[in-house]
Amino acid sequence: ITVPCCEKCREKDQANDRFMRNLFVSFAETEPHRTVETQLAAKRDKSFYEDKRMVGRLLEMMKMEDVHDDNGRFLGRAPAFNLDTASVHRFIERVSRGAVFDAHGKTYFPARCEWRINRTNAAGLVALAPPSLRQRHVGDIFHFLVSPAPDDSWYVALTFFEHLQIMAMLIGEPQEGGNR
Repeated sequence: ITVPCCEKCREKDQANDRFMRNLFVSFAETEPHRTVETQLAAKRDKSFYEDKRMVGRLLEMMKMEDVHDDNGRFLGRAPAFNLDTASVHRFIERVSRGAVFDAHGKTYFPARCEWRINRTNAAGLVALAPPSLRQRHVGDIFHFLVSPAPDDSWYVALTFFEHLQIMAMLIGEPQEGGNR
């Protein structure tokens, strides 16, 4: 999707796209996806071979987390990615802005981005979305839903590889000398 931005930001953010692709295809939820298995896993592995720093960046994002079943019972500990990083935040904001632009033609506007991973059934939520919400499928790799919210804010649901869903909100910032 197209993200409205200046050339300087495009170049800066584009350099991070390969890293984000490699991160997102490395989740337990996304690795079994047919496109990851048949196309993207090999690209990720080639990236790791060509750029050892990328492997280090991913390893720096790893932490041990408690694992619980659906009933809350402790199952043990396992490695997980810590997504609370500047590069992940910037990527999610950029893709959310691109979805808003694609769905509604809204170019840059002052806003802060808040997001979280949705651990529920992403496909089920998309199926329940009212037809009035703007959405787009990019094959089976990416899907988004966009809904305007009050005060020049936007709700955005980003789904990667049918199983990794990120719920984001671009919260409009007040303009100097006036209302939103």
